[in-house]
Amino acid sequence: MAKAHSSGVDISGVIGQGSSKIKKKIRDITRLLKRDNLASNVRIENERALEALKSELATVQTNLKAKKLAQRYHKVRFFERKKAVRRYKKALKELKELEAKDGDPKAIKKEIKKQKKVVRHCEVDLAYVLNFPKTEKYIALYPANTDTSGLSEKALRGIQKTEAKRTEYRKKFGELLDSGKLEVSLEDGIKIINKETIDWRPEQAETAADQKQTTQDDEFFD
Repeated sequence: MAKAHSSGVDISGVIGQGSSKIKKKIRDITRLLKRDNLASNVRIENERALEALKSELATVQTNLKAKKLAQRYHKVRFFERKKAVRRYKKALKELKELEAKDGDPKAIKKEIKKQKKVVRHCEVDLAYVLNFPKTEKYIALYPANTDTSGLSEKALRGIQKTEAKRTEYRKKFGELLDSGKLEVSLEDGIKIINKETIDWRPEQAETAADQKQTTQDDEFFD
């Protein structure tokens, strides 16, 4: 947040008051700066105030966008997080069972190698659902409808574009996972999801289904 008096111009009346007041103040200062006879010190102070206000406006707009998207995709993200955790835990459990299994060492080693790939896939999925950008339309990791028969070329292009973005995000989160730079780690994320599951109410399921349809519509009309 911009400091109200750092520029020498009082902008305290608009900081924290929403984007409309900030925009009005920006317009006022912009008009003032168009004057040819403006004293140099006044011009400098107002230019600094203008930059501070633009920065504040960008922050406000970003937060507003994140809030709207959070409301729009909250339930579908909730269910995808639950599904990702369930798959991750199942993959880990099966890996541990294989590592403790008796039998042909060569065959077991092959099974373990295969299962580790499954675990890795589930880890990236979990990183994805935990860290997907809050300021972007959520791209469902587990789309409900994969039947593309009968769709228009425009719809198919939209789906292909969405799939490309999904792949790109999975790659990004896989790299962040490997470097230990995830904003929300898998361990912390599982704790959050467990808490969400406890607080969940059955009547929220219908809303989640509606939001699942929203993500599909995003793909078709992107």
